[in-house]
Amino acid sequence: MSRSPFLENLEGRILMRAEGVDVSSFQGAPTWSSVYSAGIRFAYAKATEGTTYVNPDLASQVSATNSSIVVGVYHFARFDSATGEADWFNSKGGAEMTAGFLRPTLDVEVSPPSGWTKTDVSNYVNNFGSRIGTDTGGSDIVVYASPSYASTWFNSTVTQWNDWIANYNGQNSQTGGPSGTSPWTSWNMWQYTSTGSVSGISGSVDRDVANGTMTGYVLTTLVQQHGSKFSNGQIVSVNASSGLKAWDTYTSNGTYTVEPLGEHGTIESDRPVYIQGYRRWEVLYNDRTANRWSAEDFLT
Repeated sequence: MSRSPFLENLEGRILMRAEGVDVSSFQGAPTWSSVYSAGIRFAYAKATEGTTYVNPDLASQVSATNSSIVVGVYHFARFDSATGEADWFNSKGGAEMTAGFLRPTLDVEVSPPSGWTKTDVSNYVNNFGSRIGTDTGGSDIVVYASPSYASTWFNSTVTQWNDWIANYNGQNSQTGGPSGTSPWTSWNMWQYTSTGSVSGISGSVDRDVANGTMTGYVLTTLVQQHGSKFSNGQIVSVNASSGLKAWDTYTSNGTYTVEPLGEHGTIESDRPVYIQGYRRWEVLYNDRTANRWSAEDFLT
């Protein structure tokens, strides 16, 4: 039985990587239900820039979560002050830096101040990330940059954060990847075009994919069950009197199957996600060919 990190049936084909978009004031207010129907499963919205700017369309853009699209926010770095910018970001986008949302992102693409070194830029990134962790109670950030920028200005200390690489090399979003990731050894997210077209969004839009299961990018609330969290490979069984509702995707409570009482499955990941009121672990049931996201309350 094969494992698949994220399965979504779209127009008769199976996507192995979740497709996403990132938006700013240039995209205005998308029609998110249409965006979801077009196959988009996650979206980042620009929240802030520097220490004064706020995206005027932020509220309508983060409403994508109402259409079962997983949402995150990003901050555009201006090198004003790592802590000051992080605090500003949190003050305007902090509602989207909680469980169930994507990890907040620092967009680093402008040239640093004159005289700054690779160490200075890396310290700025790390100080920003640490401050966000303090402001939000533990959120790790994602760092966005192009391959040339990252290799020029980041040292290995920034690899404590997930990377989001912007590289428009023409490769297929489902089978390709960015041309470079240094100082990271691999990529977590990839912005593969800035001229994408998606139903529900006017004009061009950045298109992205996530590498591997989405659990690593969603902020979680770790919970305890019987004194410890679930562990990878643990066998679970259904003890709810009416069986267990097992969802097809982790983004919606709308489509599920009911696993019979007593049927066993195996925990695929020990990091739960908190989505729409349910804590879920990825479970591979013995009679299923796809991973299912399931409510924590019915697992023992």
